[in-house]
Amino acid sequence: MNEKRREEIDRANQHVQRAQNANMIIDNPLYKDAIAKIQADLINSFRSTDCMDKELREELHRQMKTVMWFENHFEKVLKTGKAAQEKLSLWQQLTKNKNNLEGL
Repeated sequence: MNEKRREEIDRANQHVQRAQNANMIIDNPLYKDAIAKIQADLINSFRSTDCMDKELREELHRQMKTVMWFENHFEKVLKTGKAAQEKLSLWQQLTKNKNNLEGL
């Protein structure tokens, strides 16, 4: 196996591991509860603001966007890991097929 392929496989394995770690975090009840509470608190705070308090409303909006960005980061890690796992599976199948053909 050439050096470039080895690096690609190592990188793919790292993505798979990161996805597994991200999945453990987002499946953790403490994480789920924390995200739900933060979102609910921000929404309740926003609802209770005076409609003329533009500065506070903008700050709460930024905080809500930050929570969304945080959650989206984990989703991106999961998608990258899934794609990396599919790539690894394909490489394994191609290697197996190549070995079978060489044995003929």
